[in-house]
Amino acid sequence: MRDGTKLATDIYTPESAGPFPLVLERTPYNKENATMMWSGTHTYLVDKGYAVAIQDARGRFASEGSWYPLRDDGWGKNRDGYDTVAWLGKHPACNGAIGTFGGSYSGNTQYLMAPTAPPGLKCMFVRQGSADLTEEWIYRGGALELGLNLHWGTQESISAFSNRLKYLTQTLNEDMEQVYEQLPLLSGAQYADPFQWIKEFLSHAPEDQAFWDDWNFAKHYSEVDIPMLHFGAWYDIFIRATIANFKGLAENARSAGARSAQKLFIGTWMHGPLVSERFMRLVGELDFGSEAIIDFNHLVQRWFDYWLKGIDTGIASEPPITMFEMGTNTWRQFSQWPPADAQPTKYYLRKGSSGSAASLNDGVLDTSAPSADEPADKFIYDPRKPTRTRGGNTLYTLPSSKKDMPKNLAPADEHMAELGLQAGPRDQRPVENSCLTYTTAVLAQDMRVTGPVIVQLYISSSAEDTDFVAKLTDVWPDGRSMLITDGILRARYRDSKTHPVPLKPGSVTPLSIDLWATSNVFKKGHRIRVAISSSNFPRYSRNLNIWKTRAPIEGAVVATNTIYHDKERPSHIVLPIVPEL
Repeated sequence: MRDGTKLATDIYTPESAGPFPLVLERTPYNKENATMMWSGTHTYLVDKGYAVAIQDARGRFASEGSWYPLRDDGWGKNRDGYDTVAWLGKHPACNGAIGTFGGSYSGNTQYLMAPTAPPGLKCMFVRQGSADLTEEWIYRGGALELGLNLHWGTQESISAFSNRLKYLTQTLNEDMEQVYEQLPLLSGAQYADPFQWIKEFLSHAPEDQAFWDDWNFAKHYSEVDIPMLHFGAWYDIFIRATIANFKGLAENARSAGARSAQKLFIGTWMHGPLVSERFMRLVGELDFGSEAIIDFNHLVQRWFDYWLKGIDTGIASEPPITMFEMGTNTWRQFSQWPPADAQPTKYYLRKGSSGSAASLNDGVLDTSAPSADEPADKFIYDPRKPTRTRGGNTLYTLPSSKKDMPKNLAPADEHMAELGLQAGPRDQRPVENSCLTYTTAVLAQDMRVTGPVIVQLYISSSAEDTDFVAKLTDVWPDGRSMLITDGILRARYRDSKTHPVPLKPGSVTPLSIDLWATSNVFKKGHRIRVAISSSNFPRYSRNLNIWKTRAPIEGAVVATNTIYHDKERPSHIVLPIVPEL
């Protein structure tokens, strides 16, 4: 790298004579066990005539340096992605045409590299990655993604510490003379705090944009001139970013060629590589059938064959958006996002009894707006007794849930099943007794919903700050309330992510909760439900209902939170309804 740090890189090549087009993954998870290896993509591509390079990120496993997540991968002082691509472009195995692939962290290393425009980089295949860490990954709606970050942070700190131990041992045995000469003393990477990053991530609120802008890819769309296939999943932690990055680049990339060369591909899966047919069709507590199974490696090959080999695979002429529609369990293609014929339709939270929910109120959801005053719905939120997490776009594992792991899984399947034990579509009935719910009558016909989903609430609270959680569920004829999508908003950020303001206790104020997006057909005989609460723990940190942040639980107060749904304050959900095709 430009600062002299050496990053360990394995290069796989076909047995035939080269040079070859080359595909790169940069990973923190060990280049000998990278995510694209779990799906066999690296050997698949080698067999199709590609060289494949897999690199340990800075400070990880066999690479030198100090690891600080994603800090050295983008447009900063160090540009490890740029330097790696430039180096590979001169390697004897490479013919000068380079693509990148990988997902999750390896998706982020790609997005952050893109604005630096390294020579020879022709395209990217990004399987899940972030746009803005304060909108997905670290925070969502201003609430800390607690489950993900402490689980992942603890796990990766173990391997980071192992890397540091290796280089401290090497220093002691081989390099002490160099250390004596370093000034300032202890300034070498081997002495850096391996836990500094997680302490800093957790201490910087979303409004500290000066800190978070170092990772904000969304602010760099106009600098990107690279074709990308954005690959995501409806129950993935990065689905908002997958859509936002596709749309942002399709509208704002540097050139018309790059703008027209963005593709969006969304399946019904959870986070992670598509390791098996089982993992593709069994998501949370639902089986989406054989249609959910795709030939992932062939899709990757078609993308690279077109951009790196100049082969007309047909992928460029296909509609830019391909996504899986749940409910019908079929694939749909669209020319724009949201779909041109999606009709934003308001469903109002109403007083009444649906007779279908064992919740705090069992209210009604209806397209008819309230025409008169309706009494508001109140509930108590005690941070010591939060509503527990059941499913959704999340990624962490509770040790107590490991007993639910399926038996006799292949190693890759077992790893992904463990990561998804809290994720996906799951029955919400066990936690709806602490929620307000609003449910439609039984549907007389199928209802197709594809696009962004927003919940608009009129609220008040007895506290200066509190959270509001909204869930959209599909209520099956047997009573199951299966999670489709959800969202959270820390009330202090209701008007601005960068300028938080407290609530005035007892004062009514509007707020919007972003439930991101979905594509689901609510089938005839089903019902649609919206559930409202003030916590989703441990997926998100608990709001202690006070203005002060980072306070101990002893400082928590109990809040009375109120949802209004009268003529002047018609709380509702906006569903993007698509007419029958």
